[in-house]
Amino acid sequence: MRSIKIDLGGKEREFSFRIRALGNVLLDFDNDIEKYLHLLQTNGFLTAPATLYHLHSHAVARAGQEVDFTIDDVEDWLDELEGKYHNKDVQRVLSEFVKTLQSYVPVVDKPKETTKKK
Repeated sequence: MRSIKIDLGGKEREFSFRIRALGNVLLDFDNDIEKYLHLLQTNGFLTAPATLYHLHSHAVARAGQEVDFTIDDVEDWLDELEGKYHNKDVQRVLSEFVKTLQSYVPVVDKPKETTKKK
């Protein structure tokens, strides 16, 4: 899935899941996927506005439009929603973001332990 559209801040907004959008989100969290995923579970109030901002600003820029909003605007939009951060549409965007992010993470096989012969 490349994007999702939801109503936020009084209008329909698109949230992009393209690779550069994913990278921009991670930049806010020291390029650390594990740190991001941990914070999403433990402090979604910090991660949700940043995630939504980057995903939406990427979609706007790709459409050739000016990004005329800030992360503060995204926080205001979230505050206006029924359920705030826990709104089902916001959770759908965040869930899809995590799925997409995880699809880019390489699976690393653990090396097999070898036993030394005596």
